[in-house]
Order: sequence, then C-alpha cells, then structure tokens
Amino acid sequence: MKLSKRLETVVSCVTPGMSVIDVGCDHAYVSVELAARGISPAVIASDIVDGPLAAAEIHIAESGMREKITVLKSDGIPKEYGKYLQEPVSAVICGMGGLLICRILEEAGDALKGITELVLSPQRDQAEVRVLMTEKGYLIDEEIFLEDAGKYYTVIRGRRSDSCPPLSEAEKRFGPVLIRKKDPGLHDFLSRRLKEQELILARVASLEGHEDRAEELRRENEYLREALAAMQQVSDAD
Repeated sequence: MKLSKRLETVVSCVTPGMSVIDVGCDHAYVSVELAARGISPAVIASDIVDGPLAAAEIHIAESGMREKITVLKSDGIPKEYGKYLQEPVSAVICGMGGLLICRILEEAGDALKGITELVLSPQRDQAEVRVLMTEKGYLIDEEIFLEDAGKYYTVIRGRRSDSCPPLSEAEKRFGPVLIRKKDPGLHDFLSRRLKEQELILARVASLEGHEDRAEELRRENEYLREALAAMQQVSDAD
C-alpha cells in the first residue's frame, strides 16, 4: 500500500541493515514496508492495544512478511527484543506525543543500551524529546520537517555517540539539524508564526489582566527570532 508522506519519511530515516522495533505499530504499515523493501532484516511490531495488534497480524499476513516480522504486545520497548533481533537495532516511535515518547524511553531502562538508533516523530513537545535523546547519548544526525494532509510533522533521528553537545534553546525547540540545513519549510513556518504571534501580542499587551499571556508570547517570539537568526548565521557562513 502507499504510505502517507509522514510514514514514508519515517521509513526513509531508518538505516538500511538495522533490525527494527516499531513501537506503537498500529496496523504495522511501517513494519511491513521496512521488511518488504529489504531495509530491515527483522522487525518487531509492538503495541499495547489488542485491536491494532490484531489489525497488524492481518496486514503482515497479507503482505507475506510473516517470517521477518514478530508481533509482540508491549507497553513501550519490549524488554525481550534481543530474543528476536540481532544488533544493530533501530527503535521507531511515531504518532505519539513527545512526553509519551520520553516516558517510553525512560522506562526502557537498560534495554535502551542495546539500541543503536532512534527514529522518532513526536506530534508535540519536540524540545523535550530532543533533550532526552541527547541526555541518553543519542546524537541527532538527521531531521526532516514536512507537511502532510495540512499538518506539520518532524522526524528526528539520533544515533549512539560518545559526544552529544548540549543544545541551545532554539535547537531544542526547532532542531539542530533543521537549523544547520537552513530547512526552507521550517524557515517559512517560523517566519509566518512569528508574524502571527507578533500581531497577537500587540492585541494581548493592550488588555488588562493578560500580562502573563503577553509575557509568554514574548518568550515564544524570542525563541522564534533566535532560530531564524541561527539560520541566517549559517547562510552568512556559507
């Protein structure tokens, strides 16, 4: 089947040759594509909900990929993934909020030590995800910002590294790789958002009793300016 633009991007970020844990696999669309295209020699499709797991089993059987994909019921990263996968291992987590992704990574505990790569697509709270990836020893080496069906998404890949420099506030919020790449889609998005929020701030600042909201908008706008300035610095350096 044809994947959505978001899921196609997630698949493209997995390093060929790595085994994969597809956490929160839903109907296992990503799992099947990784196996069918020969990107991953073995895949675990995991979910905590019975309905998606049943749908995943059907989709996997119809695809003919049953020998390459193991379906497991798990709340997060299955602790026993080593029984089914050989290293190196990539963990894919998408379609969830960033705080839930952070909880999954935290609760993985020692199991995370055997995972070489993370491919994550948080629907919100991307800053928290980037900070935790860095703290856990994953260097963010690829990010893709995209629009799909009228919504904006970010796919973030991190790989095990002995050197994970701390992120600036702008990098936490908008991505070190996206800023370094001067991503045009992100630049346009941030520019539009800054203009919109400046108009909102002008209205809110004139209203009595809305001082906290006005201050919040000022902080957000400063982060937007910082990210846009960082992109401009990269352009000037080029």
